[in-house]
Parts: sequence; structure tokens; C-alpha cells
Amino acid sequence: MDRMTELDKVTAKLKEKVLSLPIGQRRAAAKLFFAFTSIVEAEKKEDEILQSAHKQLNEQTFALTTDMDNLIEGKRAANDDDVAFWKTQMDEKYTPPKDGDQAAPIPGFWGKFIINANIHCGEHDAPILQHVTNISTFSDEKVENDKTISVETLVIAFSENPYFKNKDLTIKIKKIDGEPESSEGTKIEWVNNPTVKRKTKNRKNKKTGEVKVVVKEIQLPSFFELFQNFDAEKDEAGSQNSEEFKINIYM
Repeated sequence: MDRMTELDKVTAKLKEKVLSLPIGQRRAAAKLFFAFTSIVEAEKKEDEILQSAHKQLNEQTFALTTDMDNLIEGKRAANDDDVAFWKTQMDEKYTPPKDGDQAAPIPGFWGKFIINANIHCGEHDAPILQHVTNISTFSDEKVENDKTISVETLVIAFSENPYFKNKDLTIKIKKIDGEPESSEGTKIEWVNNPTVKRKTKNRKNKKTGEVKVVVKEIQLPSFFELFQNFDAEKDEAGSQNSEEFKINIYM
């Protein structure tokens, strides 16, 4: 139940209470009821203003991030407004080329963005992240039983690369009151996976004397660990039964 619906129900109950009082008590109760309803109406107006501001913010953010994507991906060149801003804020002596600024993608922008954002990464991730062409985020939030439940979705688009077949990698993270509860990610179709280290060991069968080569894969710290499915309860139970400390990369 949202806040406004809850207030409407409380207001209706209070009105019933006032009307059920003896005549002599109704006048004072009515004044208190008027004060209460005035506060409710003020809160509703505040909510409307906040919703309108939030909607406007979302629309402006969407327009600006779309424009930013177009610049990064080389879908548009710098225009007169961009040049005017640059001259007033950065370099007043700047003179645009005679044929105008040409549209061109910024190579490796998103890969550098992820690395510089200090997100969980390893050095072996850098060559893969150079193939990121776009990053999109979506968020959905609701309140249930006095708890804020949110689902944050991250979609990363990749150009054709020698590492995996996927064109997009998606991760959906469910949070309760801001704490990661679970996640569901795209299964990466690796062709060449530099984020794992392979160790080989010869194992001899004591009865037959046969020697087998056992290959063990060790996961290196990697941005792509984010796309593994995650469950907070199972992870907590597993960590209590293991001596190995595992960092919660979803934080």
C-alpha cells in the first residue's frame, strides 16, 4: 500500500470516528480533523511536486545520456552548442575546422570507464572490455511489508570479439533495503577465457598404475564474475562452511 492510499484510509476512519462522537464533542474534534486533513492535502501536493520533478529528471537524464551515447558511438558530431560551451568553459581560442567537427566513435571509451570506475576487475579483463560498445541500466522499485525491494538491471553490449559469442551480457540484481539479495546473469559462451587460470596435475591410480592428467580451473578476479548467479542466503551458508574468504562483489 502506497503512502497516499494509506492516508486516504486513515482520513476516512477518522471522519467516521468524528461523526460517531456525541454532539458536544464534535466541534473540537472537527477542528482537529480539519487540521489533520490540511496536513494530508499538503503532503499530497508535496508528493505531486516530487513525482513531477522526478519525471522531469528522468526525461532530462534519458535525453542527456542518449546524446552522450551518440557522441561516444560516433553517431553525431559536435554541434554549435557544444562548440559554444567549449569556448566559454574550456578554451576561448578554439576554432572549429572549416568542414566542421566530424562524427567519430571514441575507441575503448566504455572499457576505460569500467576500469576507472574501480569496479571489481582484473588486468586480464582490459582487452575484453575494449569491445564494449554500450552500457544501459534500468531500475524498478516497490515497497512491500515496509521493505524496499528493487531490481537493478545492467545490459552491456559488445562488438564481435575473440573471447565469447554473446552480443549482450545482462545482470539483474535484486536488493532488499539496499542489500544485494540475489542476482541472475547471462551465461557467457566463452571461446577464449583469460579470466581463469588452468593448473594441470598428474594423478596416479594406486590399483592400476594408470596416470591421468587432471585440469583444474581457478577463477581470477574478474569483472565477468558479476554475471554469475548469486543468492545471499546460499552464499552466506557456504562461506560459514568454508575457510576461504569470498568477497561479495555485488556490494
